[in-house]
Amino acid sequence: MAQGGKIDLRSILQLARRRKWFLIIPPIVALLGAMYRVSTMEPTYRSRTTILIDQGRDMLKEMSNVLPNADGGKTARMRDMSEDIQKQLLSAEILAQVVDRAQLKPSQGMRQQVAQTLKEHPGADEADLLRNLQVEWLISRLLENIIFPKRGNYVEISFEHKDPELAYNVVKAIADVFIETALKTESMEVQGTRKFSEEKEREFRQQYQEALARLESYQMQLVREEGRSTIVNATNLPAADARLHSLNVDITRQQQLVQELAGKLGGTANQTTVNDFGRGAALYNQMLDKASRLSAVTMQQDWKSPDVIRIRQDIADLREQYRMEALKSMPAGTTKSQAEVMAQYQVAKLDLDLLNRERKVLEGYRSDYQRRLTSRPAQDMRLAELQKQVNELAAIVGTFEDQTRGTILKEEFRRADAEVRFRVIDPANRPVTPITDDQNKIILIAIFGGLGCGIGAVYLLEFFDHSFKSVDEIENFLGLNVLGTIPKISPIEAGRNKRL
Repeated sequence: MAQGGKIDLRSILQLARRRKWFLIIPPIVALLGAMYRVSTMEPTYRSRTTILIDQGRDMLKEMSNVLPNADGGKTARMRDMSEDIQKQLLSAEILAQVVDRAQLKPSQGMRQQVAQTLKEHPGADEADLLRNLQVEWLISRLLENIIFPKRGNYVEISFEHKDPELAYNVVKAIADVFIETALKTESMEVQGTRKFSEEKEREFRQQYQEALARLESYQMQLVREEGRSTIVNATNLPAADARLHSLNVDITRQQQLVQELAGKLGGTANQTTVNDFGRGAALYNQMLDKASRLSAVTMQQDWKSPDVIRIRQDIADLREQYRMEALKSMPAGTTKSQAEVMAQYQVAKLDLDLLNRERKVLEGYRSDYQRRLTSRPAQDMRLAELQKQVNELAAIVGTFEDQTRGTILKEEFRRADAEVRFRVIDPANRPVTPITDDQNKIILIAIFGGLGCGIGAVYLLEFFDHSFKSVDEIENFLGLNVLGTIPKISPIEAGRNKRL
């Protein structure tokens, strides 16, 4: 077939003509077998989706003048991200969610494998084992069906199965889970900052409220002290001193009167007390209260004011009732003159107690004023310190409030940006007709495989066939020139010649 290193096409054609059945029958047989295989195959359906990953677009960069600290970050090329995206799509976390959303049921083989594993490891969780097998099955089916283009920013995901609804559910679930995970990942960093800001805001807000409560409590305390001490102040302090001097004089005079009356009564002066007769105790306490009230009112109003006059009149009325009760309660056998002296003695003691009460109350008001004067610098310092704490904590709370609002806005921008950059441009289709790619492949493989087998058979036959096929082979083998050839006469041609 080769002459001088060149292929002789005529010899090849002669060989093909001579061995034509070895070149025809094997491809036909293989084709028939392939057609039978195709006719008996269960139909397979394919669902496909396309996800756009536009890394070249970043909304945060465009909004940097509105949102503080809104850096868009580095833009990654698609070819650099393909491995990461594929790892993410084939991760156990995503595929486990796909199993749940697509409602994949484990096959009988998976159940048998899990049963065998449970025999070997009784403590294992059956649900986890089945879930792991389903995830591994999805990985094996998806590994070759995640396609990244050489150019373009998208990924194409397809899934083939005998059940068209299952193929659609799996592809749709993968796309949905991937988009959700991408959105979550984009805002994860901001969520950490937001969580920190919210925690610190709550912490410092509580401290602010506690500091504000301390400030308000201290202010109320100062107001109460101010209310008590305003009865005696810088304006009426001279009048208070004059009143105290007058009370001291009156008390001295009243003490002398009590001593004189006690001298007249002799040993009977202390036989009768305020609690020994009728309503004496109640009247005594009422007059003491009136005296305390009178001490405060005289410092706030003029002695001719209606309140001062009314209180003095009330004390006078109660004093007269007190005297009458003392007269009614005299011991039997007491003469009228003795009873009158004893009543005067009781009233004189009452007047002395009223003067002492009025002086004591007024001295208390004056002491409050003096104490307020000495403690005012410390109170002002304490008030300023509490106010400073409140202001500082309010500023800190405001800072974290602003930071929280900023992180919320930034998170919303990141999510909106991610929704633009990660989106499904070709939703998963619900397959209607089965795919024919595999059938065509089977037929083509069968044809070329049968043809290859035929060529191989022809080669083997020619390799083991040592007969001469042409005149050139004889001349080359014998080294002699062939002068003539006798054609092969078939039996059919011989019978025809006989009839002629």
